[in-house]
Amino acid sequence: MSLFAAIGRYGRYGYASLEEELANRLGTGTLQFYPAGSGRIALHHLAKHLRPRLKSGKALIPDYLCNVVPQALEEAGLSVQTYPLDSNFEGDPVLIRNLISDQKIGLLLTASLFGSSASLVDLDNPEMRAFLLAHQVFTVVDLCQDLTLRRFLPAGYGDQLAAVLSFNNKSIPGMMGGGVLSTFAIPDMPLSPSLAQRIALLGEYRAARAFRLRQRLPTLGRDFEYSFCREFPYTLAPYRLTRLQLMIALFELDRLVPRNRHRQSTLSENRACFREMPFGDTSPYLIGAGNPAALPADLPRKKSYALPDQPQESLRPDLLIFHNFGEPR
Repeated sequence: MSLFAAIGRYGRYGYASLEEELANRLGTGTLQFYPAGSGRIALHHLAKHLRPRLKSGKALIPDYLCNVVPQALEEAGLSVQTYPLDSNFEGDPVLIRNLISDQKIGLLLTASLFGSSASLVDLDNPEMRAFLLAHQVFTVVDLCQDLTLRRFLPAGYGDQLAAVLSFNNKSIPGMMGGGVLSTFAIPDMPLSPSLAQRIALLGEYRAARAFRLRQRLPTLGRDFEYSFCREFPYTLAPYRLTRLQLMIALFELDRLVPRNRHRQSTLSENRACFREMPFGDTSPYLIGAGNPAALPADLPRKKSYALPDQPQESLRPDLLIFHNFGEPR
């Protein structure tokens, strides 16, 4: 019913009004929201826009995350180096600063994974902020897993920080979609989806609503999660959100607060089965610990990320990750 409910609630809005409403809902402080076809498109589009203004074409990113992140950056013209994450998916700020100094890094990317912090506390530290600004490092915070964390984005970076968001069956079950949060304007997406592509997008939303998206291509039959970015809507080709995508994004954002309440309920009822994480109460994914066999059956497994250049290998092959969709049981 949610598709019809979204149309019923927002169907009277014109395209410009839907875009404005979404921007008002997601903007935070001085950061304005600019929509994109997906989180990966948002990152790629942002990186292409930033490339001419970066002091170098080197990007420093976590050593464990979805393979589309380095692919999006590389196809935007950047070279990628990695920094290690600890067992709770946090980077060491001292090591990050040393790598930036030694390697003349132009862009730093942090990411929230399975309830980790995306280094938001470190980025809000005056010493870290001063260092990054002095070294002219642009910071991108990847909040594609948990758009709730946008309210913790640090101030004081001016035009040297942006974030990317996703609606693709993570915080909310969107009809794909995502975008950039930045203090500066991001160019509009140049393409509009064809009729066949619009139908494909609707299929993705229906799959997300049925909680089957992770069992669909491109990860079907693989031990680890890996996306080849070859077929719509998983490519990096920039396209404008459709009117229906905007309506569904707004409708699902209306339901984010109750979803997070259900996520918190699942976490509190099964706390002994999950690893403690800084933002686990709003994360759409939880890390299993203790006795995962005692978990509710409606928390399906999520595959560990594959290595960027090795789809059948993973840096953390034994990691137990569970979906926490935020649906009432």
